[in-house]
Amino acid sequence: MLTEEDLEGIAVAAVERAGLDPHEPQNPIELAEGLGLVVLMDRWPGMRGPAVLARVSGEHRVYLRPGLPTVTKRWAVAHETAHHLLGGGDEDMADRLAAALLAPLPAALRACRAKGPSYFDLARALGTTASAAALRWSETTGVPLALVTPVRVRVRGAPFAWPAPAAIRGLVKAVPRGLLREPLEPKRSVVRASP
Repeated sequence: MLTEEDLEGIAVAAVERAGLDPHEPQNPIELAEGLGLVVLMDRWPGMRGPAVLARVSGEHRVYLRPGLPTVTKRWAVAHETAHHLLGGGDEDMADRLAAALLAPLPAALRACRAKGPSYFDLARALGTTASAAALRWSETTGVPLALVTPVRVRVRGAPFAWPAPAAIRGLVKAVPRGLLREPLEPKRSVVRASP
């Protein structure tokens, strides 16, 4: 299992290998192509999600479903590029690496210093959703944070005594002293340690 530090290192090395600046948020299509992937706006047989990574005639290709919103397209390319770099890997690991590819640590640190925990402003600066920006902010600053969605609870930041996911969901309704609750996109909230 790769650590956060490993993933950050893989991301910065990949960005540099593609000839890009890790101090800037990345254009994921430029990054993928700089790493030798071919990005196509086309469907792939059996494609269920917004994108798929496939090997065709010895070429690694990312197929993107046509008509995706820009933020979804950016995330999908970064996610499939992460799978390529990891040689597969599970979805959570690919999500974590995708976030580090879109905003390598030097770029994320600069944006977090400039925007603070203003997740919508940070999302605009990094070209992501507010949810992805909140997770990246926590990974970068170390502040414990839980992103609560209808499907999952994702925990990031420094070690913290979080309860089980079901109990974290309850924190969205009744926030105890020492924690803050911040609503994000529809049906998504962040619970984090208060300063």
